[in-house]
Amino acid sequence: LRRENANQVPANALWLTNAMVQIFLVITLFSNSTYLSLIYLATSMILVPYLWSAAYAVLLAVRKETYDGQPALRRKDLL
Repeated sequence: LRRENANQVPANALWLTNAMVQIFLVITLFSNSTYLSLIYLATSMILVPYLWSAAYAVLLAVRKETYDGQPALRRKDLL
């Protein structure tokens, strides 16, 4: 999947991603319940990056990293 084309783009990864999207679109074409399941899955999975971002922000605030001389900002971020 790492092989890159002349434009420095991972071509095999793009082909795989495109094929998977097409497969899911064909599946949802024939089943309405699958479409709703995919929407529920997508909406729940979009929350995962927000959770990890918030956890990392709390970790930085607890360790007092990047808060040099700004204790009020650190307290605000912890809250």
